[in-house]
Amino acid sequence: MLASFPSSSLKTNQREVKDAALSEPVLVTDSDNQNYLFGNVQALTRATSNFMEEVSYERRILFGAIRGSISIARGDYISGTFEEVMAEMERRRLANG
Repeated sequence: MLASFPSSSLKTNQREVKDAALSEPVLVTDSDNQNYLFGNVQALTRATSNFMEEVSYERRILFGAIRGSISIARGDYISGTFEEVMAEMERRRLANG
């Protein structure tokens, strides 16, 4: 969750806003309910990079789940004991050359 400050803080509590903005972007709101993002370049870059990593991870998980669902629907899976699964995998590998 982003730290949030009223716009008056930019005038009355500059140090507090600046210190908060060093580690992460801060949200500054004014009386018209407008929101502004404030932060130093490194904090904004870090936040953007972290967000993109999370999106990429979630995308990989989603596509893995979709591929798994498709494989299950096609019957393309192996179940059994570890030894049975390994034997079936080897059989399929040899069959496919």
